[in-house]
Amino acid sequence: MAITKILHMKQAKTGYQAKHLANGLKYITDKEKTDEGRYIGCNNCILENALGQMEETKKHFGKMGGRQGYHFIISFKEKEIKEETAFELVGQFVKEYLGSDYEAVYAVHNDTEHIHGHIIFNSVRCSDGKKYDFPKGEWEYRIQPLVNRLCQEHGLSVLDMDEVKDKRAGRQNNKDKKTKKPSVTVDSSPKEMELYYVFIPYRNRHLTRHQKECFIRKYRAGKVHTSPKTWEYRHSIQALSRLQDEYIFWAKYGIRNKDELRAAETAAADGLRAVYQKKAALSEEKRQYQNVFRLLKEVETLEMEAELYQEGYQEFVQGFKAYGEACRRIRALGYSVAEVRGIELYFRNRGQELEDERAQAMKEKRIARRLSQKVYRQEINRDIRRESRERV
Repeated sequence: MAITKILHMKQAKTGYQAKHLANGLKYITDKEKTDEGRYIGCNNCILENALGQMEETKKHFGKMGGRQGYHFIISFKEKEIKEETAFELVGQFVKEYLGSDYEAVYAVHNDTEHIHGHIIFNSVRCSDGKKYDFPKGEWEYRIQPLVNRLCQEHGLSVLDMDEVKDKRAGRQNNKDKKTKKPSVTVDSSPKEMELYYVFIPYRNRHLTRHQKECFIRKYRAGKVHTSPKTWEYRHSIQALSRLQDEYIFWAKYGIRNKDELRAAETAAADGLRAVYQKKAALSEEKRQYQNVFRLLKEVETLEMEAELYQEGYQEFVQGFKAYGEACRRIRALGYSVAEVRGIELYFRNRGQELEDERAQAMKEKRIARRLSQKVYRQEINRDIRRESRERV
């Protein structure tokens, strides 16, 4: 069974910005780990100048910043595969998945009983300058299935994707449960962690129900092109939306006259101030957890390296030690890692609730101001009309 893990290399905060990419390439091509370089290969680049070619690609397309590269690790079941087969399989994966688009270096490490392959490739395509994209489902529907197919072709066991999906669904269900602020108790028992891949979040654009219905109607009518009067429709929709908001505001505060409108405007402003006071109180409450939250961030940063070390990747021993030290310091403050995560989630959810309240209060304040301005303009116009009639 082979499992693919995915990491990315960020731009260094100081000094040489491709430092992490350079260190990664240096590490995976270590001769002591690759039978004196026997199990090292490359794709779309020359091994001796791979880093330089990757940088030239970035420079050529003007994309020197941001993520510098990606690091895939393909782990094989212990004693199931030989180095030669692993190297052939990793090379096939690189050619099929990355093709002619990316400069890549790959290697198989056989310095431990746990044979595994490393692939490091440029974050920028050498073919068209586009950056590597990790869309939703990439690991589940492309990367791991490709590894499974190659394993089958070589007579190896494969990862059960249905089992993975069930485990992921179980973890998601646990996350979805509402988390309350936990009481402080000490729990130093180790928790067994499972990691199949690193999900790199991305932003996805979703159509609203109205947009979907419009698209379907246009599609059935053979008119999926953009209307030249789209701006007119948008303006009308915005106007209708404002009227709807104003009606809801009138109904909520039971406004019947100008004085009640002023009172509603004052109430909206008071509501906004109240939300800011709640946010300030939450920030003050959160301040006492600053140190433990800082340690939690350190733990989460090192978590992957600790897991990789426990799975047999001796190269991550320093990360494993740093992870253990961070966990020890959290326990010394009277918490477990799970408790700190729960507290952090509580503050995050509460902060989001207050942000929603703030947005609603701001909206009501704007509506009240807009209605007051309308009333003022109506009074001015009425006075003007009255003066005109009196002159006549």
